[in-house]
Amino acid sequence: VVAAVSVAKAAVALAASVVKAAVDIDSKIYFRRLVWTLVILNTAYIVVALSNVHTGVLFHFTRDGRYVRGPLNSLGYWVMGIELVMILICYIHHREMIPPRVRQVIRTIPPVAVVLTAFQLFYPEILFNGMIITVAVFILYSNFQTYTVEKDYLTQLGNRKAFFDDVQAMIKRGQSFQVIAVSLKRFHEINQKYDHAFGDDLLFVIGKWLERFSKNSRAYRFVNVSFAIVLPYTDEISASRNVSSIYDRFGEAWHCKDVFCKVAACTCELIWNGQAWGANTIIEYLETMTGMSRSIHNERIRFNQEVIGQIEREKNLEAIMRTSLKEDRFSIVLQPLYDCGAGEFSSGESSFASL
Repeated sequence: VVAAVSVAKAAVALAASVVKAAVDIDSKIYFRRLVWTLVILNTAYIVVALSNVHTGVLFHFTRDGRYVRGPLNSLGYWVMGIELVMILICYIHHREMIPPRVRQVIRTIPPVAVVLTAFQLFYPEILFNGMIITVAVFILYSNFQTYTVEKDYLTQLGNRKAFFDDVQAMIKRGQSFQVIAVSLKRFHEINQKYDHAFGDDLLFVIGKWLERFSKNSRAYRFVNVSFAIVLPYTDEISASRNVSSIYDRFGEAWHCKDVFCKVAACTCELIWNGQAWGANTIIEYLETMTGMSRSIHNERIRFNQEVIGQIEREKNLEAIMRTSLKEDRFSIVLQPLYDCGAGEFSSGESSFASL
């Protein structure tokens, strides 16, 4: 019975992990239906396994110790077979969204399960009850042990790598989306007024609010005190409403550890709707807008031609500087400073001069 229950529990882990990784940002209802199907299937199997002690529908032992298969002995294989079919269907429908580690699982587990099942059928005298699930759990562990690499340790949101992978996957799929970056301002004052532990707790509270902002959104701790939230893009009205809701929330106080405090923040918005951008380009645009919001003291910026012009100017300036340094076009000019009181040169200042 314990082995049977373990099979059911591990089967849930196998199917749910793969299905969840394959479902995109716009398919949470679809995902919930799949999860409920998995729960029903495996709950039914666990009930049958627990009742097997009295019913013997899976197996039983005779008085002389012989193992006898029950009428539902193959139920566990049917459950896992149905779950594997669900995984393959989800894989086919969401192929471009599936990360490499999940793709490796899908390529590995079904053939292994088929080989072990066939071996069990050809050699029924050898009990393979736990072998298939042991192999499946090992494959899952070896492929998903780096899952925490994509989690921010403090807020438990996705980190920069998770943001990059998810955005890149949505671009490949051609799914329109809206990105809203939130950068906290003067957060060091919070740490100084209270302490760093309070600041960490406040970041956690803010992260949780962003995570629950919408049932169709995903939140990330982009870097340090900057967050990003990704939502499906439907129309301009909804997109504008999303930005306004987040902007207005940061105009209110946050409750953390029995303390109410306000946190200034700038919000930057970008919409991808089929443009020839990659994830790296989107990250570059977001970082540029965040820098612009701090320099011009504008707490709300939307991606437009001004942002593109600013990025192009920065790139051109960087290219000129690199070329000038490479071709040794600069020289250092030393200017001595005369101290009238002491009647002598006391110091100097240096500057770059272009040749």
